[in-house]
Amino acid sequence: VLGKKGDNVSGPFITLADSNQRFVTTLLDGTDIGKVAVDHKVEVIFDALPNQIFIGRITQIDPNLYTPAGDQILTQTPGQVTMIKVLVSLEETTSNTIQTLPLGMTATVNVIGSETDGVILIPIQALIEQAPGKYSVLVMENGLQKSRSVEVGLMDFSFAEIKSGLTVGEIVVISK
Repeated sequence: VLGKKGDNVSGPFITLADSNQRFVTTLLDGTDIGKVAVDHKVEVIFDALPNQIFIGRITQIDPNLYTPAGDQILTQTPGQVTMIKVLVSLEETTSNTIQTLPLGMTATVNVIGSETDGVILIPIQALIEQAPGKYSVLVMENGLQKSRSVEVGLMDFSFAEIKSGLTVGEIVVISK
């Protein structure tokens, strides 16, 4: 409570919290608005617990735009960096540990838009784009580099899933 009897107030002066359910509010780059949705899985790593990953889900996406400092943008100007605010609900299985953390802890939040298991991954630098959405890689065959078309699935900034065109154990050449 930030006020006392008789104070004039012009903004919030009391904070209420339900410690049975923990939420994390975070700002994401505004250019990612098309990549996040309610119910996307989220990994949260609190600065105070760097070796522990907490799982949650996006429960709300604020319709307003924000500055990187967290101030609401009323009128956007060309070239202005914008952020979107999302609310993440942490899963109950993690809430027992998190109950001991004070409110307001800082954390890193990773939104997982898609995921897959048991697939072939190659470094993104190994892909050669032949046309939009069409890729090949250089594969070592009998000591020679050979070009081979591949079907690419999920990609991030570091790795690409290969759906077809390669088998486990083949050697790809990083061409960049």
